[in-house]
Amino acid sequence: MASPGSPVTAAEVNLALQHNAGPSTLGTTDVTAQTYASETVVDSVTVPVVAGRKYRIAYVWHAQASTTTNLLYVRIRETNASGAQLTYVQHQVPTTIDTRTTWVEWTASSTGNQTFVATAFRQSGSTNSQFRGATSQPRALSVSWLGANA
Repeated sequence: MASPGSPVTAAEVNLALQHNAGPSTLGTTDVTAQTYASETVVDSVTVPVVAGRKYRIAYVWHAQASTTTNLLYVRIRETNASGAQLTYVQHQVPTTIDTRTTWVEWTASSTGNQTFVATAFRQSGSTNSQFRGATSQPRALSVSWLGANA
């Protein structure tokens, strides 16, 4: 690690740049309100990963039920709505906008591009739910490398 005012090596710069595995997906518009009766992809991101490295996949999301509360499972999965489940949260979605963060650590088994998705499935309730997003308050699905010492 470089001290303030000291020169840094190219290797140190490259290591610092690698902490961000790739772009985040920012949901800056509302997703159409729906029942989520079957597991549905809400957001996805594809990033380059390196075998053996540990990454943090984080999802910041805002949800709102239309007229009565709904119990949703929000999951982070590999690839698509039926891919390997990495984590989930069970959340009672209120009729006012509610913000949550869900995250998991994951180790790449191979080098290449990897897609991660955030999905939703309604466990109980009878009304639509909506994932909200705006330029000033986006949903974000992001992937970050945890570093050489993780």
